[in-house]
Amino acid sequence: TPIHDVLVMFGDLVVIGDDAPSFIAACRIAIAETPAEVADRQASMKERVAGFSWDRTADTIAAAIEAVLATPGGSGQARTAATPDGTVQAAAA
Repeated sequence: TPIHDVLVMFGDLVVIGDDAPSFIAACRIAIAETPAEVADRQASMKERVAGFSWDRTADTIAAAIEAVLATPGGSGQARTAATPDGTVQAAAA
């Protein structure tokens, strides 16, 4: 499904179909993978998913709050950004 977050976070690891013919094509690609290709893709997916765990998200939010509180006056806006490789960065705005 061409959901924005899925495309951004996992688009390089999975084939995404936006209609019935492209979904069928994606299924054919997946079925044709060799066992080694499946294992490589699954390892990459596990690594990527680990970067978006609830624990990691909570740590990112805590870091963003700490960054804001560390600014003079303790005010401002915190922002985070997730990158396609699974890293999340926190910064005071």
